[in-house]
Amino acid sequence: MTRPPLELSEFVDVNDQILVTFRLPDASQQLFQFQSLIRAVANNKLLLDVPAFPGIQSVLIPNFQLGINFQPELPDFPTIMTTIILFREADPAGCWVEVPPGFHQHFLKRRRHIRVPVQFPLKAFFTVNNREFPLNAQSVNLSGGGMRFTSKRLFQENEVILLEFKPDERGNLYKVKSRVVLSQPVLYPDGTVQHYVTAVAFLNLERYEEDRLVGFCFRQELLQQRHLRQDG
Repeated sequence: MTRPPLELSEFVDVNDQILVTFRLPDASQQLFQFQSLIRAVANNKLLLDVPAFPGIQSVLIPNFQLGINFQPELPDFPTIMTTIILFREADPAGCWVEVPPGFHQHFLKRRRHIRVPVQFPLKAFFTVNNREFPLNAQSVNLSGGGMRFTSKRLFQENEVILLEFKPDERGNLYKVKSRVVLSQPVLYPDGTVQHYVTAVAFLNLERYEEDRLVGFCFRQELLQQRHLRQDG
């Protein structure tokens, strides 16, 4: 199977905040940092806002090298890489930068199995006496390697089921064979069962599909951090 190329837009989006770092191209080599917003995403290129700080406009010229951190809100998991300025835009001030071709490895490193709270409907297909049955379920969290969901059925540990889900409207439909790691009831105060929570590990996910799920989780994490800042 030919692996579809990952797009930068699967990991970042317009209005994401990033931290830009560079050194002055003179004897001082003074380190500068500024917060910027992504104004556009096109293939592996980004249009970044450039603040009107004294001296910055004249320094940020084509072929100048910048360091950018895509996750300044998450200091425990920085995503930093080197970019090159392609050309400038004058009004409003901005610059197009080119992200390295292997950009996705920077996003995927150390993040493959970090679970992110996210809710969407899914179907779980289970087998009884060689007959397959569908079951409606709701996700609780997701990572590139597994998922936790709620449903009206208690599954057996190590039971193999098929999950069918689409994390967001613009994403792909996934059909993933999964192994049950844990399944347990959530009870009402009177002791009756409200629903069951099941955790699974994905078994047959293609690597490019896993990468896309990690990209989706990355985006969700940034959005949740942004909402926390706004609510605070």
